[in-house]
Amino acid sequence: MGEALVELGPGPLVVLLHGWAMRPQALSPFAASIGAGGTWVFPEGPVELPDGTRGWWWVDEAARSRARARGPRDLAADRPAGLDAARERFEATLARLCAEHPGRPLVVGGFSQGAMLACDHALRGLRRIDGLAVLSGSRLTYDDWLPAMPRLRDRPVLVAHGRDDPDLAPEAAGRLADDLEAAGARVDRVMFDGGHAIPLVAWRGLRRLVRRVRDAAAGGSSPPA
Repeated sequence: MGEALVELGPGPLVVLLHGWAMRPQALSPFAASIGAGGTWVFPEGPVELPDGTRGWWWVDEAARSRARARGPRDLAADRPAGLDAARERFEATLARLCAEHPGRPLVVGGFSQGAMLACDHALRGLRRIDGLAVLSGSRLTYDDWLPAMPRLRDRPVLVAHGRDDPDLAPEAAGRLADDLEAAGARVDRVMFDGGHAIPLVAWRGLRRLVRRVRDAAAGGSSPPA
């Protein structure tokens, strides 16, 4: 699996997953600019589209367009056919990365489809994480996610979502944040004016998350945002 790597010195291992029909390099330039240190890895999804962009599991674009015509989607009942295989592949990537960077706290996250895979791993994967970032994601396979949420008790979680997202419903992100918080996660909600994107305010939320994980590992207190 191809990936982009940005080394910024001491700090957490941060693994961010791109969205559907994207490349890892679309996210990697932001790693240095947010100023949180650490090692940042941007893996490449296994599904290759005709234009060379990637995904984590296949999306039926025609069905997606029909669903979007009815309004932003909440995917809580969806069980993508490739989700389990994508999670297993991601777990293998994390095992390799953690072996290459031993002793570092682990932050996982992603944008859109990548956010859903990161959350699925955080709740159902083999490796425990120290922080989670859900950037413009949605609920997914929620009958499996909901009972697993106590696994993230006391973990910092960022949920960032646009109020005008035309694709994935902000209400779904809000419900995800509510349920994680009820299960004991330390949720930072960033609901921004805008659509299906990662604006500066969301990157600032990610910086807070990474710094909190870094400082917790060092036994210090979190700095102001």
